[in-house]
Amino acid sequence: MYAVVGCRECQHLWIVADRPDTTSCPRCGHRRAFEKFRQFVTTEDEDHAREVRSSMLASRRDESEAFADLDSFAELDERVDDAVIDDEPLLERSGVDPDAVAAAGDR
Repeated sequence: MYAVVGCRECQHLWIVADRPDTTSCPRCGHRRAFEKFRQFVTTEDEDHAREVRSSMLASRRDESEAFADLDSFAELDERVDDAVIDDEPLLERSGVDPDAVAAAGDR
């Protein structure tokens, strides 16, 4: 379970996984029982929690329209995965022996 929670001291929004007994605001350090933090949404889907938090942050800055034009986190993650080159092909393209690099890392 993921919850988007807000801090009453500094108004920071963050995502808390599971249901801890207590949690602290990552910005100001305010600590209290998890149940006492305002929970804006609880969901089983981490991407949904990320979308809600991002939407709330965009709304705070009057950027809701710009946020609506962005792809979802799942789509962005997929594009990043497709665009990133693994170490081995990158090393080979650079003329470096990947096995030699692995052996050097083991030393």
